[in-house]
Amino acid sequence: MTGAGHTRRDGRLFSLRWKILAPLAVLGICAVTALLVAAAFMLSAHGRSELRREAETIADSIANAAESIEDGGQFARFVTAFGSRQNVNTIAVLDAASGKIVAATRLSWVGQSIQDVAAPVLFKRIAEVQAAGKRHDGLWQEDSAATYVSYRPMLHFGSTGDETMSDGVIVIRLSADGILGDMRQSGWRFAGAAILVLVGLLGVLAFLIYELVLMPLAHLERFAQFRDKSAASFKRLLGKRDEFGALAHVMAQSFGEAEESSHRLAELAMNDELTGLGNRTHFRTRLRDTIGASGTGDTRLALVLVDVDSFKSINDTYGHDVGDALLCSVADILRAHAREGEVLARLGGDEFALLLKEEGSADDVLARVQGLLDALSRPMSLGGNIVHGGSSAGITLFPQDGRDAEVLMKNADLALNMAKSEGHNSLQFFRHELKLRALERSSIERDLQRAIEQHEFELHFQPKIDLAKGTVAGSEALLRWRHPERGFVPPWAFIPVAEHSGFVCELTHWVINEACRQIKAWREAGLPPISVAVNVSAADLVNGDLSDFVANTLVTHGVSPRQLEIEVTESMVMHDVETVIATLRRLRSMGIAISIDDFGTGYSSLAYLKRFPVKCLKIDRSFVDDLDRTSDGQAIPKLIVDLARSLGVKVVAEGVETVRQAERLIDMGCDEAQGYYFGRPMPAEDFSAYVMQAPENLKKLMPARSDAAERLRKILQEGVA
Repeated sequence: MTGAGHTRRDGRLFSLRWKILAPLAVLGICAVTALLVAAAFMLSAHGRSELRREAETIADSIANAAESIEDGGQFARFVTAFGSRQNVNTIAVLDAASGKIVAATRLSWVGQSIQDVAAPVLFKRIAEVQAAGKRHDGLWQEDSAATYVSYRPMLHFGSTGDETMSDGVIVIRLSADGILGDMRQSGWRFAGAAILVLVGLLGVLAFLIYELVLMPLAHLERFAQFRDKSAASFKRLLGKRDEFGALAHVMAQSFGEAEESSHRLAELAMNDELTGLGNRTHFRTRLRDTIGASGTGDTRLALVLVDVDSFKSINDTYGHDVGDALLCSVADILRAHAREGEVLARLGGDEFALLLKEEGSADDVLARVQGLLDALSRPMSLGGNIVHGGSSAGITLFPQDGRDAEVLMKNADLALNMAKSEGHNSLQFFRHELKLRALERSSIERDLQRAIEQHEFELHFQPKIDLAKGTVAGSEALLRWRHPERGFVPPWAFIPVAEHSGFVCELTHWVINEACRQIKAWREAGLPPISVAVNVSAADLVNGDLSDFVANTLVTHGVSPRQLEIEVTESMVMHDVETVIATLRRLRSMGIAISIDDFGTGYSSLAYLKRFPVKCLKIDRSFVDDLDRTSDGQAIPKLIVDLARSLGVKVVAEGVETVRQAERLIDMGCDEAQGYYFGRPMPAEDFSAYVMQAPENLKKLMPARSDAAERLRKILQEGVA
């Protein structure tokens, strides 16, 4: 669970539990407070009423006594007797007219004026009651005592002499504590009981909320966190027939579906949809797990990478459906050759991987993999077509070649690349020198990135000779790399690296731009028009911007398209045929000549050859070498010359190194030749001098044409005309 999740769980102050219980607690406190306030108010009101009732009872008794008792002394004793009652502090009866005290519980007050013995406050209150002018009373409560004043008009003692009075005031001072004490005690007992009942009710309510709401929510939260359907608490929740039970069922169903979807996604993420084999992620995981489980034991493994040799050409020729069927067939063959517990995977494209348990020697692994390649090389019937697949394999061994999954994968990939470079149906074991070669390629790739900026590249030009006229017909631009530390790096060492790294297109652009710049420089130097042939790669042809770049470069340098020639190899044009044809046709429409280099060494179809806008076929140097070495060495060159004649294109022989080769090429009607016999590749300055001296030098180099060859040449020229 994430840190944020812990924060949410630990922040109980903001949880639903406290959102419910906290208001209940506040409500309880408010209710108790309100109950206490109400009880205090009620006790106060009831206590005041009780004090008034007690005082009025005493006052009425005194008033009745004043009416019925004739003897003033007896009345005074009656009043004094009331002073001995509980809760009575003082009683005084005074004449309202004179203000003198007639009777009192304190004998010293009798006969004195009320002003002399009473506090000013009491005198003021007596005056307020008396001012009403009718029977009136008032009660004033102070801390622990209460004063009651009652004005009684026409109060008299009967008919006995001098003490008779008409109006009177009765003043009674009571002890409030005595009267209210028991009442307060009873009241607070009632309030305490009420509070206990209220707290109990709130507790029951809180318990019900916890049991019916908060506890189910806690179970749902625990299930959402751990997703354990087998937990007893969640099972009880599922048994409920309320909203929480329904929610639990919905959550269980939703989480179940999510878990199934997660498993399906995990399977899809680890498997190849087309072949049903594991994918690269699955294979790497299994490889790491297998290596980890081997520990320091004697486990030996063989990691094999298999690549389908002709997959791209088959895919381009027959379509993607046949290509997919080929991959599925390869997967089936791999399954048939794998043993129980061995790991198979399709890493991507046409590359597969096997993790074999090596129970025997390396020779046993070799035999198994060779048997697999033999099975893959057999013709397959796919979509109504007979397809010859064939595959190459790279093998690395654990623990001999490495103990890390990534190292083993790289080792197997190096071995596979070496096997593919040796031709179809090849296999190679990893050797440590392969890693050295890989490091060398990496170093070259790194240096290539700065070679253009550092002006380390230069073009050398090899002359092409018109065999009929004995003149310079043009040249071929050959790239040379003058490395500051390695010296001259041969093209075979860096061109494949440039193609593999994607740098070759930038390199081609540099060559075309430099060739056009040199053509312009020769023209300004006064040399006759010289065409330059430039080799391009398959990547250049399928990128789509080659024709635009060539057109812009020709305009920039003011060079005629007839002075630039594009050379492509025979095997190169068979990759993405339609795109290549479209690119070559755009170049040809600009007036640029197209040549097929190394003709006869690839596997191009004559049907496709007719569709290419070709102006020249170049005989590979291997066929030219055979002119001197074998008796039938002229067969293939002669066949190429005849084919070119039938297509209406010229023929150039490359790699001419002897006068005998030149003679035989002339005799069979070859148009042009290039090679060390006529001139090595040379810098632009030396090529300028070569062109200037060519008329004299070529007279010495050109062999005499035989009569038969001359007649054949004239016949062919007339036929073409």
